[in-house]
Amino acid sequence: MNKKVIILVSIFVALIIGGVWGTLFYLSQHVVSIRLTDQNTPVELIQDPNTSKNKLVTKFSKNENIRLSGGNYCIYPTDSSNYDTSNGTCFTVKDKDISVTVTPDYSASKLQAMLTNDLSAVQSVIKTKYAPIINNYRLANGTLYMRGQWYGTTLTEVTAPNERGDVYRVILEQVNGQWQIAARPALALNKYDYPNIPHQVLDAVNKQDGTY
Repeated sequence: MNKKVIILVSIFVALIIGGVWGTLFYLSQHVVSIRLTDQNTPVELIQDPNTSKNKLVTKFSKNENIRLSGGNYCIYPTDSSNYDTSNGTCFTVKDKDISVTVTPDYSASKLQAMLTNDLSAVQSVIKTKYAPIINNYRLANGTLYMRGQWYGTTLTEVTAPNERGDVYRVILEQVNGQWQIAARPALALNKYDYPNIPHQVLDAVNKQDGTY
């Protein structure tokens, strides 16, 4: 077999191997249909987040169908003025195509601006609900959470100047444009009593200090 034939055979074998490898690699990937709740929101897709191997896969700002290899991924918003860029939407690609909806939480500054408009309405619900005893407590301004649909605040018992009253936490949820009590006032709120309230909201409200 002359040198030219050997070279041609080698090229042919390399092409076959490359084709087989490429086919196997393609088949090992799956389509991830990514839908952004807020269109035109810039986000970035990270592979192996929270590890030393984390890698930027791509950036986009509209709905995308992306082929990805098996592994762990997170999608983070990059607009820090409007969104919480530290909180990602995470998912795992394993053995089938999947759909992922990205609904990023709002930034603290945006939530504070929203609270300025909603404070009177949300606190009126608390004052009306607990009218018989509300004057015995100091109602703090509180905080909005996630996308502004959750509100948490404290009711601090009014006591003598040299005493510190008990601090009660309460959570409201906005449903169909109306605020309603989601968690009744308690010294501490837990996921067992309120499994439908996101744990991050419960944790954050439990950390709120009273108003003395």
